[in-house]
Amino acid sequence: MTTDPATIFTALGGLANLGKAIAEASDASQRKAQLIEFQNAIINANTMIASVQQQNAFLLREKDGLEKQIVQLKHWEAEKQRYRLVTVLDGIAVYAVKESMSQDESPHWLCTNCFNGGKKSFLNTIDGSRGFSMLTCSVCNSKLQTEYRGILRPEYAPG
Repeated sequence: MTTDPATIFTALGGLANLGKAIAEASDASQRKAQLIEFQNAIINANTMIASVQQQNAFLLREKDGLEKQIVQLKHWEAEKQRYRLVTVLDGIAVYAVKESMSQDESPHWLCTNCFNGGKKSFLNTIDGSRGFSMLTCSVCNSKLQTEYRGILRPEYAPG
């Protein structure tokens, strides 16, 4: 339930009027009826206030989550600048770290599928079918079969 804060102010104004009516009531039965109405109005106002507090808490959690996402996206954008898409063998493209931005890391290749999904996942070389090397991603399980025998050594991307 969404509660507009203006509704709470209106309800509080009504409480003031009810309080005034209780004070001006001339007999006990009229005063008792107005007191019951006053108490119901207080309960209603408390319910609306609790609803607004709940909405506020939800919005604060959502804001914190969005701020964290923004920080992660900015970090990923900076990280992406360190890599370039390169073709290492016929038909096999990977993201390779640029030597100028390697931060003393050894050359390595990243999975294009994961990279385009906003993740940094290293490709590993394993022996594939008939002794040909295969590049594999341990995150998305993609496998890139090569026509190369032996260990593939990653190189830096130009730039």
